[in-house]
Amino acid sequence: MAREYSQVNFRIPTKLKEKIEESASTNERSITAELVARLEQSFEPEIQVHETLEFKLMMQSYLDQAEQIKELKTMLEQLLKKG
Repeated sequence: MAREYSQVNFRIPTKLKEKIEESASTNERSITAELVARLEQSFEPEIQVHETLEFKLMMQSYLDQAEQIKELKTMLEQLLKKG
């Protein structure tokens, strides 16, 4: 099913436009596609935003723990070499 589109003309601060252009380039999409994606995301249920934030926090915690385990392993190996 084809999507219907409407043209919208509005003014935004130049710095915001530059950020949108940069983000569109990073995400390999047009400025219009970037704007549509960001607007659609803003209307998603709030719970999904929290789930995304929760996932990021859990992932960071996991990465921090993995780094700590790596450091402990290195320290243990050094202690065993001295012993």
